[in-house]
Amino acid sequence: MATPESVTRYFDLVNTDRFDELREIFAPDVVVDMAGARARTGIEAAVAYYPAALAPLPQHVDEPVHIAVSDEGRRVAVEIAFEGSTQSGRSVVFTAVDLFDLADDGRIERLRSFYDTADVARQLQSG
Repeated sequence: MATPESVTRYFDLVNTDRFDELREIFAPDVVVDMAGARARTGIEAAVAYYPAALAPLPQHVDEPVHIAVSDEGRRVAVEIAFEGSTQSGRSVVFTAVDLFDLADDGRIERLRSFYDTADVARQLQSG
């Protein structure tokens, strides 16, 4: 099954820092639950998460490397190769898994992201 448009667009928007446009692909009561952070509920809270979370990494790319879509197309699992760098040029690299639940209209209802937060913290603080 093809990757749903909202998931493809999600990565395009995040990778190009177009966070305000996430409003178009999030359902009104979206829940964004990222590893190491409290869950955000609602479009405004979800959208506000991204600039703050990515501030230490002005250069960043979430590259989807494996995508699995459920038979009905409403659940999507994405393995991500993350590469970024800090303001000082320090490299940050890790693997993450994002799980998307989609509404009937295809918008993202829930996004959960899993990665080794301790490893990422070490990379941000080292060097």
